[in-house]
Formats: sequence, structure tokens, C-alpha cells
Amino acid sequence: MDYQGIANKIIDGVGGQDNIRHAMHCATRLRLNLKNNDLVDEKKLEAIDEVKGTFLAGDQYQIILGSGLVNIVCDEVKKILGMSDEEVVEELGENKDHSFNVQLSY
Repeated sequence: MDYQGIANKIIDGVGGQDNIRHAMHCATRLRLNLKNNDLVDEKKLEAIDEVKGTFLAGDQYQIILGSGLVNIVCDEVKKILGMSDEEVVEELGENKDHSFNVQLSY
């Protein structure tokens, strides 16, 4: 499968590299923060076989790809954009320390 090709088609469908602020994913969806949501071409995105659906939720444009595929395509998108995970965390103002404490009671 041409993951870089899928990533390039998605980038083109959301208005190009310059329109993407951040790229991240959850279990099944590529989540993009765009500068201008009006530049999204839904028809281009729907024409990509691997795209199962798209929608705008809050300030994120979400593209449903499915588990497994979304991880790889997101990595390709970030490579194309020259974006690292650390940059996304810093720009979104999240805590870089992703550790947590768990207390179990028996």
C-alpha cells in the first residue's frame, strides 16, 4: 500500500501543506487542525479509497481511516509536513510528561 501517496492525497484534499497547523490521530481518525476549513475539498477526500468518512468536530477536521492505517498515514503526513510529535505537544500547550500514577486498591 502506498501510504505516502494516501498522505499526499489527504494533504491536497484539505487545502495543502500550508493549511495544516497540526496533525495527530486517535484510534481510527486522522485529526487535523487547519488554518482555513473552507479550503477542504470533500469530493477529493471522498475519492480516496482508504477514507471512510470525514467531518469537522470543534476545531479539528477528522478523517476516518480505521485502526492501524491511521497510525501509518499520520506518520507520513507529519513527515511530509516536517512536523515532530514534540512540536505538536508544545504548540498545543500540553504537558510533555506523559507519565501517570496508578493506585490500586484491593
